Amino acid sequence: MQIIGHRGAPDQAHENTLDSFEKAIAAGAEIVELDVRSTADGRLAVIHDLSLAGSKVSETSFEELGRMAAKENFSVPDLSAALRTMAGKAKAQIEIKERGYEEAVVKTALSLLRLSEFSIISFRFDVLEKIRRQFENAELGLILSPGRGHMAQLLNFLLNWRKVFRIANYFALEAGLAKTKFIRLIPKRFPVSVWTADDPDEITKFVKNSRLFAVASNKPGLAREILDQITNKSDL
Repeated sequence: MQIIGHRGAPDQAHENTLDSFEKAIAAGAEIVELDVRSTADGRLAVIHDLSLAGSKVSETSFEELGRMAAKENFSVPDLSAALRTMAGKAKAQIEIKERGYEEAVVKTALSLLRLSEFSIISFRFDVLEKIRRQFENAELGLILSPGRGHMAQLLNFLLNWRKVFRIANYFALEAGLAKTKFIRLIPKRFPVSVWTADDPDEITKFVKNSRLFAVASNKPGLAREILDQITNKSDL
């Protein structure tokens, strides 16, 4: 079982910042998840939301994005800077939010990390499919959620599961979905992780689930503490 710092350690620092990533690693996360979007000038910005201060990231230069973030007391790193904080310390889990910059993301990761040191995840199967065609050995994870805005994607998975299983290496299930029998639809040869668990009881339940290989949390330190307690008890 591994702990994923969801956007770093947002319980300790602003999400998707270098400080957040460093704190997640210090808290014991073996994997650090981050989000990446392309700016108007083609920079790869590490940011989750579609917009900042009312401006779409895709229509804003990286420099301007930085100025807007500074007004809200945080910074937006580019992908290279983020990955440097993880190199040799934790595996990077890079979520691509949109189409169009997949190749740039993978090439940036490969310039700083070995293939085994990062994976690419996305809600968008077409993003993963494009990467698979260009980078045959890349590790790819499909994110699945029953939430609003994702039902069409979930239906696409159910209708095209043979194709999905040829492209994805693993699956990241939203916590509510992971609690259902849906997980049985995924062959056991595919690793499954869950996101996002922050409640101690929920973390404990997922950590004890042998079908899962990782638990993503906004509180990676708490998740690590719970995992270590359970592991130590089982060793007695």
